[in-house]
Amino acid sequence: MGEGTRMESRAGRLDVLMDVAEVSQPTLDVCYLASRAVRGEVPDAGRISSMDLGAVYALSCAHLLVSACATALESAGVFDERFVQEWGKAVRKTAVMDAERARLFSLMDAAGIWHVPLKGCVLEGLYPAYGMRQMSDNDILFDAKYAEEVRDMMLSLGFTCEHFDKGAHDVYFKEPVCNFELHRMLFAKTYDERTYAYYADAERLFVADGEGTYGMHFSDEDFYVYLMAHAKKHFSSGGTGLRILFDTYVYVRERADAMDWGYVTGELLKLGLTEFEGTCRDVAVRLIDGGELLPEDLEMLRYLADSGAYGTTGHRIANEIARRGRLGYFFHRVFMPYETMKTLYPVLDRVPILLPACWVLRLGKGALVKREKVSAELKALLRQ
Repeated sequence: MGEGTRMESRAGRLDVLMDVAEVSQPTLDVCYLASRAVRGEVPDAGRISSMDLGAVYALSCAHLLVSACATALESAGVFDERFVQEWGKAVRKTAVMDAERARLFSLMDAAGIWHVPLKGCVLEGLYPAYGMRQMSDNDILFDAKYAEEVRDMMLSLGFTCEHFDKGAHDVYFKEPVCNFELHRMLFAKTYDERTYAYYADAERLFVADGEGTYGMHFSDEDFYVYLMAHAKKHFSSGGTGLRILFDTYVYVRERADAMDWGYVTGELLKLGLTEFEGTCRDVAVRLIDGGELLPEDLEMLRYLADSGAYGTTGHRIANEIARRGRLGYFFHRVFMPYETMKTLYPVLDRVPILLPACWVLRLGKGALVKREKVSAELKALLRQ
């Protein structure tokens, strides 16, 4: 990312560095097809005929929007085998993850462990067709004091544990496509003090599912605030993909009439999310409903499209340099704060004096084990 501008929203500034280059045609085409899908409308055949479907396919896969695009194409009588196959894979993956989630929740209920489905687990049911809202993993918050018991449950279900007690969530995988992120907390302290403090006692926000289960859920209002908080976390770091616009649009369409917007506005203000939420909602509505896009809307689209589904190293470095300066970024990466280092080296929780030694150990590990990753970051840094 080269020269850029901080994005202007209707309410002020969003703290990311935006390129001012034009939005690509494949980006506009993916957004058009996905928009028609979430609105249940048939896209214009003439417009489809002018599309580079190879580029549309590649971009929609990168943003987990291929199912939505495939739905729109099929409704217009266009059957492209690449889209059809990916759509089928997405439906099968959703079915597998739904089934595995139900099995885990059954075990948690029997053991008296509360659990809360997050993000895509909730959003997938709001889209017009099954499998249209693709998921890469199952995100679930649970009572962290039972982390070891839950690990045993996951192993009994045939999962392998890939990451345990090294941060805000534990990671599990089951062949061929089932990923679970089991969250001990919603936000780590290392992300943002205000957001961490707001969600530190997350249980106050939950509503019990009912008798016979330890399942819990957010209210409609609190889920929306959490959706924005989580999206902003990624947006301000390496970026987040185009899907956030469709998630925002679908959720507001399905839930807005029953929501207390006075409460939502107040909570967004507490978290510093007013500008971000307003921008996401405004851009989503104009884009998906076919309104005229403003210049700042196009900058937003370009940033999201370049981010891929989960952000890029280039965006993360550019945004950090914009906030800290080049020298500040360098020292922050080399001499990471204690709270961050503690998640990498748990021994620091007991012996904080070892922090300098852990800095050296981390640098040595990077030079010996993660040379390619370090090299890529240095190249991205030099390009800024």
